[in-house]
Amino acid sequence: MKVKKIIPYLLAKGWQILHQIGEKNYVRYIEEVPIEEWIQKGYNPVPFIRNMELAICGADFAISRAGATTISQFLIAGLPAIYIPYPYAKDNHQKYNAELVVKVGGGELLLEDQLSSQKLLYLLDKWDDEKRLAEASEACKKISIATGRENFWDLLLEKLEGRN
Repeated sequence: MKVKKIIPYLLAKGWQILHQIGEKNYVRYIEEVPIEEWIQKGYNPVPFIRNMELAICGADFAISRAGATTISQFLIAGLPAIYIPYPYAKDNHQKYNAELVVKVGGGELLLEDQLSSQKLLYLLDKWDDEKRLAEASEACKKISIATGRENFWDLLLEKLEGRN
C-alpha cells in the first residue's frame, strides 16, 4: 500500500521502476492500480523476477529486504539500496545485515515499523543524486567479495581432503 502511493510521484520524476509484487498478490495488485497508465510511464510490475542478476545489474538503486544473499548480490553489483529488513527474521539478522552496508555508505536502513509513504519518498529523494549513487556503488563494491562462493568451496574441499 505504501509503495503504491509513491509510484505516481516517481514516474513523474522520470524513474523507471521494476516492481516484484509476489506471485500470490500480483493479480489483485494490478487490478487496484491504473496499470496501463503507469506502464506507459515506465512502470513494470512482475509477479516474480526469474533472472534477478539481470535486474540487479540493470538497476541504479533498489528497495529491498535485507537477506544475506540479496545483500551479497547487491554488493557485488555495486547496487545501493534502501533496506527494509523482514521484521520476523530470526534474531533480527536482516537488520544487522543491512547495518553493515549502511555503515560504509552503501544504502539506508528503514525499519518496517517506521515505514510510511512520506518516509520512503524522503529517502528516495535523498538518493536521487548521481554523485551519491556513484559513491555508494563504489562503497558496496569495496566490501563485496565477488569470489566468496569459490572461496567457500575451496575452503570446504581443503578441509574434506585433509580428513581421513
